[in-house]
Amino acid sequence: MKNITTNKKLGTWEITSRVFTVIQFLMILLSAFLIVTQIKEIGLNRSDKYMQYTSKFASELDTGRNYSILLDIDHNKPILRENGGLYSDNDLDAFLGAFNDLNDTFNSGLISGELVYNNFSDALIDTYKNHEVQQYLAKIRIKNSEYFQGFDDITKYCINYKP
Repeated sequence: MKNITTNKKLGTWEITSRVFTVIQFLMILLSAFLIVTQIKEIGLNRSDKYMQYTSKFASELDTGRNYSILLDIDHNKPILRENGGLYSDNDLDAFLGAFNDLNDTFNSGLISGELVYNNFSDALIDTYKNHEVQQYLAKIRIKNSEYFQGFDDITKYCINYKP
């Protein structure tokens, strides 16, 4: 009689153990699903952030004085007043500062290299190759060699970018 009771208890224990194993398996599947969903959401959020920052810098360069400076560079016109252009040193500083900020944003991972290249490489490279801009940078870098280093860095990134 003792044997029959022990077998019934063992049978109940086996069933309980199997039920818990199935529940654990289902919990693992659910966890994996949630993790994959979160990873996809993070990717979408990053893509949205990339586009937000791309739009921010595009509008910063496509409006006001920055846009006018960019047009003058594109048409090989003088930029600074001392050279017959329309802009002060502060105006050029703000223009180059936008590119410096773009580099910081890129280095922070808030904008992708592909978006930087696709949206800003022409403006960056044209500005970088502009003789007057290079003269200005040489002049201000006498005080501090790091002035607008981010502008140089992001431009060199675009020059060397391989899509």
